[in-house]
Amino acid sequence: MGTPSDQLRQTIVANDTHKADPAGFDLWFTWCQACRHGGHAIHMFDWFSKHSTCPVSNCTCQCQI
Repeated sequence: MGTPSDQLRQTIVANDTHKADPAGFDLWFTWCQACRHGGHAIHMFDWFSKHSTCPVSNCTCQCQI
């Protein structure tokens, strides 16, 4: 884990339809305190805007609650 390099940040921003701020929270890794599954904050936000349960297969945690 760690912080993406400047070149990687530029690539992410160039390909991101949300125009994530490369210095902001969007690229941080975040996880559920109950099931401990996680991912980049922007991807988690996108997932939970359409779903209510954990994105990991066979995990029924309702991470949003």
